[in-house]
Amino acid sequence: MRLPSPILASAFAKTHGAKLVGPDQHFHGANEIHNVQAGDITFVDHPKYYKTTLRSDASVVIINELPEDLNGKTVLVHPNPFSLYDALIKEHRPNYTLKEKIALSANVHPSAIIEPGAVIGPKVTIGAHTIIEANAVVYGPARIGKRCRIGASTVIGDKAFYFRNNQGEFSRWTTGGDVVIEDHVEIGPMCNIARGVSASTTIGEGSKFDAQVMIGHDTVVGKHCLFAAQVGIAGNVTVEDNVILYGQVGVAQNVTIGAKTVALARAGMSKDCKGGITYNGNPAQPARDWLKEIAVVRRLAKS
Repeated sequence: MRLPSPILASAFAKTHGAKLVGPDQHFHGANEIHNVQAGDITFVDHPKYYKTTLRSDASVVIINELPEDLNGKTVLVHPNPFSLYDALIKEHRPNYTLKEKIALSANVHPSAIIEPGAVIGPKVTIGAHTIIEANAVVYGPARIGKRCRIGASTVIGDKAFYFRNNQGEFSRWTTGGDVVIEDHVEIGPMCNIARGVSASTTIGEGSKFDAQVMIGHDTVVGKHCLFAAQVGIAGNVTVEDNVILYGQVGVAQNVTIGAKTVALARAGMSKDCKGGITYNGNPAQPARDWLKEIAVVRRLAKS
């Protein structure tokens, strides 16, 4: 997530009651640890992840205990790093309620078609000759390219399904990311594409989705992918180019699906999958191996 303007770490610390340790500097982005870049602020509140966070590309780290080695970082010590980080996201990406059919801050190309019942939220950009079908909702910030089709009753840019477990109670992370849908993408009816928690959920050029497809937060789908009905993809997944997922395929969080992968119906992709292979089963494995196992089980049943 990019911030509207750089923020000086000492000023942010003073406003929110944190103690600054290390060099004072500006930060211009806020991201989770797996998405951080130079110039970003992030947070950590468990000793298990201290070292990883302090060695990341983040420039400023909010932490609950002063570490022995700052590793050159600007550190903000605060008893509840999550609440401080979440307050920053809330300040710069506040929630809003849809009030108009097309928000005043939306940028819709004159050639785009918005069918009856569709709603376009603030900070949404829609490209030339794109069709938003009846009763679809596009929350911002989001960018939809040219010659796309968004199916009836589909929701683009819903809040990320991302919660923090705090002593048995679940607290929703404020969604600070966006959705990017590139040119020539077709999204079927009743699909849901969530915004990134801090980065972009991206659908690559030319990809096509059937009905009731769910794409989780921060997931990146490559170019010219084909997803059949009821495919479900969890958060922070990378799907490379030219991947085909048949009906009801499920993909677990943080998994990478290699280019030109084919997953047959109901396959469960629970770990990284090498590209150019057809998979089946749950957990998924190369389809040829899966068929051999089925054949062995059938022989055992007859013995």
